Amino acid sequence: MPLFDATYSRNGSIIDISANLADGWRSRQNTSGFVEQDHLDWRFDTQLRIQLEILARPAGRGTGYETFPQTVRCNADDQGVFCSVSNGQCRLRVKFVGSDDSLNRELPWRLTRNNKLAVFWSYGFGVRGVQPSYGAQLLIVLNEPPTTHPRAVRDWDRRFWPGGLPGLGRNA
Repeated sequence: MPLFDATYSRNGSIIDISANLADGWRSRQNTSGFVEQDHLDWRFDTQLRIQLEILARPAGRGTGYETFPQTVRCNADDQGVFCSVSNGQCRLRVKFVGSDDSLNRELPWRLTRNNKLAVFWSYGFGVRGVQPSYGAQLLIVLNEPPTTHPRAVRDWDRRFWPGGLPGLGRNA
């Protein structure tokens, strides 16, 4: 099984995400965790960037942080995202498109720093009374297709012409 995989089901209305936490568990800067991402092509040349982070909390190193325990289990159905963790595997199911063929309003939508529409979902789980616990974060960003602006071409006799004059000038 690959470390991280994202696919569509039900004609693209649901995103199925699977992660192999046991094999993908790595040491991070201050803690240990699983961080992977994938890209999916979506409608109208829009691409989805899907990133999953599952980190040990509180941040630390030592016993209990080196590997993801096979005994941790979690089932959550929260804000349009179903999450299941068992046997070192994580499965998420995101109902991305609603019944009226628009984006699902139940999902926790946000704008990123660069004004891209995104789903940001987080959830904490673990074994009660046992450290560390775990925090899961799912980020799905809608990357619109790049808009190409016409190149400015300079005609030395006529100054700048936005959009360029293909046969008359030199590239600026």
